[in-house]
Amino acid sequence: MCSQDEIGWDSEISNNFKTNRIVLPDSRTNVCPTFGQLNDSYRALNNFVNTGVTFIHCYASIERSPLLCTLYIMKNYKLELEEALDYVRRKHRYANPTNYQLKTIKKFENKIDS
Repeated sequence: MCSQDEIGWDSEISNNFKTNRIVLPDSRTNVCPTFGQLNDSYRALNNFVNTGVTFIHCYASIERSPLLCTLYIMKNYKLELEEALDYVRRKHRYANPTNYQLKTIKKFENKIDS
């Protein structure tokens, strides 16, 4: 969920795993993800989950990956934002998307492609 400039990964990792770098902005950039970024990220996550075990991570696993997981759970399990976020936080106690990020996924929730 972060750029190559933020954190790189060993080029050999692709020999053992199917990888895909999806970049979303975090609160340090003072920019929220756009509809296109959220839609593309959600679709990619949905595709990966449907093919097997999926590992999703951003720089600190506090904002971006929990945000996308919350959106995924909202869409795929028909839960409200609060219920989905509560579930994510029960699984990863450090999850802490910003209020603005959460408002953004709530705004786009019904527009994201399934």
